Amino acid sequence: MTTQNEATNISSLSSQWLKNKKISLKESSYVKYYTLIHNHILPRYGDIPLSILTDSMIMEDSMNMLGRGTSDLPAPYSEKTVRDVLVVLQSILNYGRDRYPDLIPSIKVTYPKNTIPEMHILTEFQQQSLVRVLYHNMDTCKLGILICLYMGLRIGEMCGLRWEDISLEEGTLTVKHTVQRLKVLSPAEDSESKTRLVIDSPKSTNSYRSIPIPDFLLPLLSQHAPKNRDVYIVTAHRTRYADPRTVQYRFKGYLREAGLPDMNFHSLRHNFATKCVELGFELKSLSEILGHSSVNITLNRYVHSSLALKKENMNKLHSFE
Repeated sequence: MTTQNEATNISSLSSQWLKNKKISLKESSYVKYYTLIHNHILPRYGDIPLSILTDSMIMEDSMNMLGRGTSDLPAPYSEKTVRDVLVVLQSILNYGRDRYPDLIPSIKVTYPKNTIPEMHILTEFQQQSLVRVLYHNMDTCKLGILICLYMGLRIGEMCGLRWEDISLEEGTLTVKHTVQRLKVLSPAEDSESKTRLVIDSPKSTNSYRSIPIPDFLLPLLSQHAPKNRDVYIVTAHRTRYADPRTVQYRFKGYLREAGLPDMNFHSLRHNFATKCVELGFELKSLSEILGHSSVNITLNRYVHSSLALKKENMNKLHSFE
């Protein structure tokens, strides 16, 4: 039975919270929360008595983490990292308040403004340059990247894609799995590996989805489809799926070959969403294709107007002369 003394600080309370959460979490979410707690929350708040913890203390520490406060951090954390830390901290405090209302003060965490980082959107010329590289001596990795470019898949979803997830007859691709590299929380003493590859169901129910395949991709997919469809597309292997880090490394090589600036693989997803909006896609359909729970997520997180579209819109002002 839990005693009141076990709720005197964040260290004991976070342990209870994490244990309570574990039963309902996917492994990837549990690893994320565990890491945030042990790397950020406990070093900052673990031994502070909950009776003296205040909103202003948390806000001051948040500003220091962002590099905007009085503390001189060698490398400030990103807004996303700070926000993730604060979301978990608030959840732990809410859990404590529900269980020990007389011991834990009411604390409302203030989150930093969530600015959207600038993402590289390919110009028409740049996209054609990349496509030429992908078509030249095409292999299964290049084919997977081409699918992401024209269908907006996440890199982990592409690594977990099997040929049996593609119906050439119906012209659809179904996202059923995602591959990611997770931190090993308790590595063996003789093990040098700190991470491991895991394949799991998509990150949310919305991420499990069927996407219509553009007609121009169907002949290419048909050409590369193997007789045994129970294999992963990128590795052409039945049990071995691709490592997203390896795909990311090869993608950067293709960018250099195409003479394009360096960018993260996730930029392809931003690029896809932005191009779709520019072409006049119905936003609800686009949101479902991307696996989002709402249209607002699509607009706020992934859609960035290209300079060419901005110029086109500005030139419309000529009609008012």
